[in-house]
Amino acid sequence: MSDYMIALNSDGSLRSAGPIEDELEANPELEKAAKEDIQETKEQISTGEDKVEETKPGNSLVKDEEKSEGRISKRAMFSFFKYVPLLFS
Repeated sequence: MSDYMIALNSDGSLRSAGPIEDELEANPELEKAAKEDIQETKEQISTGEDKVEETKPGNSLVKDEEKSEGRISKRAMFSFFKYVPLLFS
């Protein structure tokens, strides 16, 4: 499990970065989303929705990968590379 959290804006720029406990305390909206995600995960585990579907013989073991292309703003790239060293220190 991770000890450090990075939150991004919709344009890919950095919203916040720091220890998980500090980030959740500082952002109640994020804390609410985290609690909802935990509850949803617990429900999936209890109902068994996470089980892998059985494959029929003859199905391909390798599926074509979906390809997409996108752009990242310079601001987001600079912000990312500014905080990457913090992750490995």
